[in-house]
Amino acid sequence: MVGLLLLFTFGLFSLVAPAANPYLDLVGYLVIPGLIVLGLLVAAVGGAARRRRIRLLDPTARLDRFPRLDLNDPRQRRRAAYLGGLVALLGVGVAVTSYHGYRFTDSVAFCTQPCHQVMEPQATTYPFSAHARVRCAECHIGEGASWFIKAKISGVRQVVAVVAGTYPRPIPPAIQHLRPATETCEQCHWPRKFYGAQLRERLHFAEDEANSRRTVQMLVKTGGGDEMTGRVEGIHMHMLLSGAMEYVATDASLQTIPWVKWTRPNGEVRIYRADGKAAGEPPPGGARRRLDCMDCHNRPAHTFPPPAAALDLYLGRGRIDATLPFVKREAVAALGADYPDGATARAAIA
Repeated sequence: MVGLLLLFTFGLFSLVAPAANPYLDLVGYLVIPGLIVLGLLVAAVGGAARRRRIRLLDPTARLDRFPRLDLNDPRQRRRAAYLGGLVALLGVGVAVTSYHGYRFTDSVAFCTQPCHQVMEPQATTYPFSAHARVRCAECHIGEGASWFIKAKISGVRQVVAVVAGTYPRPIPPAIQHLRPATETCEQCHWPRKFYGAQLRERLHFAEDEANSRRTVQMLVKTGGGDEMTGRVEGIHMHMLLSGAMEYVATDASLQTIPWVKWTRPNGEVRIYRADGKAAGEPPPGGARRRLDCMDCHNRPAHTFPPPAAALDLYLGRGRIDATLPFVKREAVAALGADYPDGATARAAIA
């Protein structure tokens, strides 16, 4: 009964709340159903413990294996109807809240706001990224029950790390723990697409008094990796769909790569080494991976530009007045300084 009252109260709060509240949803969709299920388990364990205690006190006592139910007895009939209705309401309530709880744990609000102190940098950059309309779980978990379960088990470890204060600072990219890009990125991005050469223009401002403007134009040879849609060339040549590119990384950030193996579509194998050993020798120790999207695009939704690059962007868009003397130099110095916390940084920069 208490569980039903809590669910009813949560429903009322959800209806009258002016905006979604992740903390309220956390309690309503996860905590309350968990308490209801825990209460039912405690009741079952308590009943079993009571039977055991009776047997210990009186070994000759005769106990029915199951409760006796006589619907011809009006009193028992009323109790059965009451209990059945209560169980049905609890079942519906737990089912509905469990479904919404599942949806809630896959939402952006759940990933960023309850743990806002931990994920604040990622939550800040996410709305301005190219993937701002893609939910966190679509990339970090993907579809299917197996990866959902893995993610939630990993989430328990992360909650413990947050409570204990042992989580890494800053949060490192999750490239080593992400699902293969073929099961996430390629659900939206077509790997066979041929991009050819693309013109990119970048504005840069000097740190002099006039904030001198300089334009850099680059022709990026993106190319493609499928001969059915274009020539196999350019940066995306490593996406050879009928071949494979493998590498060994000897550091946690996957930046030190002493061994690369390229298997071409015709079966030809080329091995490149930076450790001075012959190509035919066994590869060095380390994490051996097959190259995919995330090895290059490892910050697709959480890009943290350095102060100089961020200021070039805002000066180029006119968000900062480029006629202010030395504005680039002073802003870079303010943004690049060390601060003990975010509040101090915001006050000093302002």
